[in-house]
Amino acid sequence: MYRLLRLLLLVISGFTTVGLSACQKELPAPELTTASLLEGRWELIQTSGGIAGRTMPADSTQKKEIMFEPNGQVQFLLNGAAATSTTFTLTQALAHNTNRTETFVAYGAPATTLRQYLAEVSTTTLVISDDNPDGFSATYQRVPFDRCGTR
Repeated sequence: MYRLLRLLLLVISGFTTVGLSACQKELPAPELTTASLLEGRWELIQTSGGIAGRTMPADSTQKKEIMFEPNGQVQFLLNGAAATSTTFTLTQALAHNTNRTETFVAYGAPATTLRQYLAEVSTTTLVISDDNPDGFSATYQRVPFDRCGTR
């Protein structure tokens, strides 16, 4: 009886180990996950920070947008027209502001000395923050995509 119980426990343990290892999947790199969330068009809704730490709504007379494309291109738009177009890269690094590993975004080549990280990326909100104590953060809202070609 003891042998049978021991054999049964050994078999169950083996199935559990095999079952759990089969369920484990390799997670994508944070940069890849973030890049897919970034894809699309984002409208600036507010900025905050600086020495005074003020929060200000975006200027309604100058509609500023960023459009991240899946091919690594980014466009900066002003009132719906492309103002600048370049490439972007995402890297993981330690942020001075948070003392944690963050996803940094760099535009163009060579990258500028301004260090900006993605403080928040979701399906609806994007926050890009300067990595210095009196820097600014820009909050964007995703512009919904209309399948008919209009926004």
